[in-house]
Amino acid sequence: MNRSSYPLFSRFGVEIEYMVVDRERLDVSPTTDEILFHFGNGPTSEVEFDQATWSNELVRHVLEFKINQPAVQLESCVDIFQEQVRKANLWLAGEGRLLLPTGMHPWMNPKRETHLWPFEGSEIYQAFDRVFGCQGHGWSNLQSVHLNLPYSSEEEFVHLHASIRLLLPLIPALSASTPFQECQHLGFMDQRLESYRTNARRFDCVSGQVIPEPFDSYQAYREGVFDPIENCLKPLDPDGIFEAEWVNARGAIARLSRGSIEIRIIDTQECPLADLAILFLVVEALKVLLARHSGSPTAMLSYPQECLVDLFKQSSRDADRTILKDPVYLDLVGIDAKESCKAVDFWNHVYRTKVSASSIFFEPLGIILNQGTLARRMLDTVGSRPSHEELQLLYRSLGHCLHDGVLLARDAPVG
Repeated sequence: MNRSSYPLFSRFGVEIEYMVVDRERLDVSPTTDEILFHFGNGPTSEVEFDQATWSNELVRHVLEFKINQPAVQLESCVDIFQEQVRKANLWLAGEGRLLLPTGMHPWMNPKRETHLWPFEGSEIYQAFDRVFGCQGHGWSNLQSVHLNLPYSSEEEFVHLHASIRLLLPLIPALSASTPFQECQHLGFMDQRLESYRTNARRFDCVSGQVIPEPFDSYQAYREGVFDPIENCLKPLDPDGIFEAEWVNARGAIARLSRGSIEIRIIDTQECPLADLAILFLVVEALKVLLARHSGSPTAMLSYPQECLVDLFKQSSRDADRTILKDPVYLDLVGIDAKESCKAVDFWNHVYRTKVSASSIFFEPLGIILNQGTLARRMLDTVGSRPSHEELQLLYRSLGHCLHDGVLLARDAPVG
């Protein structure tokens, strides 16, 4: 998204990341450069097609797709991303590889299998590795969906950022897809976010507490986020490679230079239809919050940071079964509950009131809300202590889901 004058929710920027893996073993395959070089007719880190662009990421086994122009409707993005998946898979099949979905590889060992991108732009990744050490799950084993939302004024920025901040802790209850790390279920439905939360622990200024702090102006954001990052990293960055706006790793990032906020905590799902359905419901939930607090964002801004952070940790662990019991928070998000409710109840409320039965997202969201997050459905399929062979069968099924554009149903046959 270029510098925006688009009003709230009038355009959407979407990016989806996938793993490139060996077709037989499903091990990560650090060969993204090969597919980019093939379609780019030479060494490149980015290939632009009619409607989408493919690009590299920090590590060589991740391939990112993004739409070339902000979309007016999220529905239009489904076919675009599905086409990219099939185009890539068709070529990868000839090389003995394929794309794999979800937010983490289930048995990757990052200490042994991390291969940073060594080509165009590699000095940035080398600098990150030198300062942060990128051989960890929170750096080299994570794939996500990024949603970019525009704003056209400082007032819209403040309202949108406050609404996103309030909603972020509930997103894992909808999008968790990472219950396994190195073949183990460690108790988190969204293990990717638990790893992400601690990946820059030495430098709290970079990711903060993932949930962004409240800000009531552009200047407050610059002083509260960009200035500390610059001051913290400047002694470690003699070549001036790091830019605060792009180093900022909170769960929602203000791109002040282009007039948008990027939500980064959404796990990649099993197919683009599921990814876009989740983005659609997130947008509808933000519309609900903005309408509820249209007079002033003060109540949202004043909700305690530590409460949101605690809820985010719970949601990363329990996903759809996260218990919401703070009456102040329930009131802020518009839930009328006498004592408590589950996070999925909030999403069901938005679904029932904002998603038409004629929407292409109605059925996939019904699966997610009735059968559980993808992480829940994965655990229901193979249990919490699967063998390596059982995980291979499960992720092979997820690979089929990605290529075919269908969701994983609970207790579906695997293999």
